[in-house]
Amino acid sequence: MSDYEIIQVLSQYEEYFQVYDLVSYLLRSLGWMLVKFLYAVLEGVEGLLDDVYTLMGLLTSAPVKGFVQSFLPAVYLLFAFSFLVIGYNMIFGNKEGRKKIIPNLVLAIFCISSVFLMAANMSALTMAGVNWVRSTYTSSEENYSVADTLLKDNVVDLLYFVDHGFSGTNDIPVDVLEKINPSETIDPFKNDLNLTDEERALFGNKLVISPTGQYQLQKIEKGGLLNWMPEYYFRYSIDFLPIYLMMVASIFVLFFTSFKVGRLIYELAIQEFFVVILAPSDLNSGRRISALIKSIGSGFFIIFVTAVLMKFFLIGSAYVNANMSGLTAAFCMIFMAWATVDGPNFIERIIGIDAGISSGFRLLMSAYHGSRMAIEGAKAAGSVVGAAGRGIAGLGGFAVGASGAGSSKNNSNSIYSSQNSGDQQEKNEQLGNSLYSDSQNSVNADESNTVQSQDSVNQGGDSIAGGDTG
Repeated sequence: MSDYEIIQVLSQYEEYFQVYDLVSYLLRSLGWMLVKFLYAVLEGVEGLLDDVYTLMGLLTSAPVKGFVQSFLPAVYLLFAFSFLVIGYNMIFGNKEGRKKIIPNLVLAIFCISSVFLMAANMSALTMAGVNWVRSTYTSSEENYSVADTLLKDNVVDLLYFVDHGFSGTNDIPVDVLEKINPSETIDPFKNDLNLTDEERALFGNKLVISPTGQYQLQKIEKGGLLNWMPEYYFRYSIDFLPIYLMMVASIFVLFFTSFKVGRLIYELAIQEFFVVILAPSDLNSGRRISALIKSIGSGFFIIFVTAVLMKFFLIGSAYVNANMSGLTAAFCMIFMAWATVDGPNFIERIIGIDAGISSGFRLLMSAYHGSRMAIEGAKAAGSVVGAAGRGIAGLGGFAVGASGAGSSKNNSNSIYSSQNSGDQQEKNEQLGNSLYSDSQNSVNADESNTVQSQDSVNQGGDSIAGGDTG
């Protein structure tokens, strides 16, 4: 390989040929630790979605059946009471609803006797659709997880890249891809990697800019006798920021999809119970039982739609990784993640249930803000109680001052004030000492109350003294 060809390769694929330095070594080590953490979280969340779909068995489980069937005696009583009310209305009341009673009765009997059979059939049909949607959409596609696909598309093995005509990423098995050493370098002066002469020439040079502004080659440094700080190329070129953004977006979508599916299945189990309870009590109109059956059917349909949305997200992610790279691919995945969370608006307009997973996100955000409001409310309540205590203490001090002023006024108006001034002075001093002792006890309870109580006592003492003088 000539120098010109080496310059062309190094300049054209500059983003893959990254030279070793201490800062890059530390950043790569720390960055890869975060990648492994996000990888583990993404693998766990992806497994969570698989497990959540198995909750479908809850709808026909023995505990749910036993709990619902334990209410059958109450259901029979409701039937008897409903027939009593219907008979009374037919004799003395409105007779227009007679035509609806028979269809509603048949519907009620069907719901009570076949609710679990209906749930089992709809669960099987829904899961068949979900499994078909979640299966691979091309016969040649390997069954990689989302985390494996993201790593494989954003980690380039430089040796593989050069050996395959400067194309492709790596041939590392996906189960060991997360275990690579991100700081591994390519030493062109050793033969442990079985490098060809052309590869040694390529990995043994780096690009520098000449005084004329042109690229030229310069031999890389070995790092001295101790091989300290060599200028070797890193073996792996890792797009850390796109990996972070894509993994966070995927975790976001998978987690809230799991939340949405789990909540829907849980609500379906509760609706099974209320179908049995409400059926005998809605023979007149049939509106409640019809609305509940519609809600159950919509719930199963939304579970299927959720799988469709997830599949479109995965297909879009694969397309983005195949046709884009870097931050462009990462931001496109964020856009698709947000679209998946929001869900198609037309489905909500048609069936009245949010097909996206934004409802779960809004619920968690509401719970978070609600907890914050509760904490702030508790703090505010504490502040109000403290302020009320200080206000009561202030009013007490004011009352003491007013009482002192009133007593001084009475003393000044008394015809005996001139004769008993000595005795009255002694009583007033005792009263002032008593009031001061009470306010001092208030000081020990609350430091802020001390100032107000002390001022009030002093004001009262002054008023008493003024009265005595008068």
